[in-house]
Amino acid sequence: MQGVETAGTAHVKIIEAEGVREQPYIWRKWGARSTITLVKSRTEWLLIGLASAGVASMTLVPYVAAAGLVPAGTLFSGFLINPADGYSYLAKMQQGLNGAWGFTLSYVGAPSGSASIFLFYVALGHLAGILNVSLLTVYHGTRLLAGFLMFLSVYAFLEVVLLERLPRLMAFAFVLLGSGLGWLVVAIGVQASDLLIPESVPFVAGFTNPHFPLALALVALGARSMVSKGRWGWRVGTGLAVGLGLGIVLPFAAIPLIGAGGVWAAWEGLRERKRIGSTLLRQPAWPSTAGVALGAAPWLAYDYWVVTSNPVFAAWNAQNLTPSPPIWDYVLGFGLVFIWAVYAVWRCDVLQERRYRFLVAWLIVNSLLLYAPFTLQRRFSLGLFVPLAALAGIGLAQWVGHHKRKAWPLVALSLVMSLPSNGLVIAAGLATAASGSPLVTETVGEARAFGWLGEHAERGAVVLAAPDTGIRLPAYAPVKVVAGHPFETPQAGARISQLRALFDGSLPLGTADRLLHEWDVAYIFYGPRERALGPTPVWISGLQPVFKDADVTIYGGAAR
Repeated sequence: MQGVETAGTAHVKIIEAEGVREQPYIWRKWGARSTITLVKSRTEWLLIGLASAGVASMTLVPYVAAAGLVPAGTLFSGFLINPADGYSYLAKMQQGLNGAWGFTLSYVGAPSGSASIFLFYVALGHLAGILNVSLLTVYHGTRLLAGFLMFLSVYAFLEVVLLERLPRLMAFAFVLLGSGLGWLVVAIGVQASDLLIPESVPFVAGFTNPHFPLALALVALGARSMVSKGRWGWRVGTGLAVGLGLGIVLPFAAIPLIGAGGVWAAWEGLRERKRIGSTLLRQPAWPSTAGVALGAAPWLAYDYWVVTSNPVFAAWNAQNLTPSPPIWDYVLGFGLVFIWAVYAVWRCDVLQERRYRFLVAWLIVNSLLLYAPFTLQRRFSLGLFVPLAALAGIGLAQWVGHHKRKAWPLVALSLVMSLPSNGLVIAAGLATAASGSPLVTETVGEARAFGWLGEHAERGAVVLAAPDTGIRLPAYAPVKVVAGHPFETPQAGARISQLRALFDGSLPLGTADRLLHEWDVAYIFYGPRERALGPTPVWISGLQPVFKDADVTIYGGAAR
């Protein structure tokens, strides 16, 4: 069914699986005004759903392959990217599995108090208990579902911003499988953002963990509610639901979304110069933006209160630093998506179209936040790929409109060159597993010892272990460790140095005994990672073994 484009608003009949309805919209054709065809069908959504499910499922294949690649006598940990963070997520789930709803730091022996943060992972732990399945199964199952929802939600956003199918599908292709050009410079030692920051690329975000893709899905739905039309109450309600969801999953991800909606609404109001006083507050983006802000603000305020009022959480937060890399790393990391987005702004008159101005507002706000005075700067890269991809779709569509058949080789090259970085991320993880790296593997003895602690250790018991073992232990048992995750261990540097000195035998016996009593150690885990630190320390010789396997012995500690 065809709709004839005019200089203003046109009525276009949109074909669905059942019936035909009319929908008004504003359209600007690339290069020249002409008759267009716009078809939105259930078949299209079915294909998008299948593609989304297929790509989300693809992210599981490397994990299955890694389990078969690890050397004999070792087991795959279940994580191919940021394994230390992966263990910390399982540790949070472990707390939920054991009935807790308040989060406590597992990587500090001293009491830390509990707080209602990381509720997403704590809730997943409760879900694992209800389903009676392993934490890792729930973790990866949720990751796959979140990836699927991420792709669908982004397409739902693109549907209301890019009204013609060609730019929409091009943009979605970038979101589905695209990345940057980091693969071109990695050989010379440059690590661009597409290889360094998983949340900056949708595919890698879905490959990494569950909360990145779920947060991006919520951001896309919030952006859609700001751009699309609807009743005031519906838009406020949608924004509120998105804000609440982000507050639970990833609170600071709401900040660039709120900023983009606010800047765009103010921009549109100021463009209507005849009635500036009345139009600023009547912009349709305000209800959704206000809803997101109302939903997320309590969580943001609570999180800030927790990390400033609780000394243990404050010490943890002080070292939880993820600054942004230099700006050229982002330019390389977004690669051809960035280049085509710049082309669209430069050559496609995107500032003349209301919906496209939202993309520009989102891009500006998100980019500025990458270098805001905030300890987690690089986390603001989550979601930035979406407006870039949408603008890139516009740029590619105009190029096709101008050059017809001659343009398609360049379009294909742009898409193909956006793939290798994702492949490189997967290949690096598989190579790490195949090499038997202790980062992503554990021995059979370690696995059995983890299982023994999971069955026999008292909840909250403190286990002394090497830092690399300590990262893992709270993921498998309801225990705390003296030190483990480098961000979630307060005063991590000093505490890890003490642990190394304990296990390499350099501390006097009296000092070692004093530390075991001071930390209220209930168990000492002594396995291959502990042996790697030095000869067996003298202070272990007087302890009683409570578990023994081929390469691991667990001793009762001072608290026993």
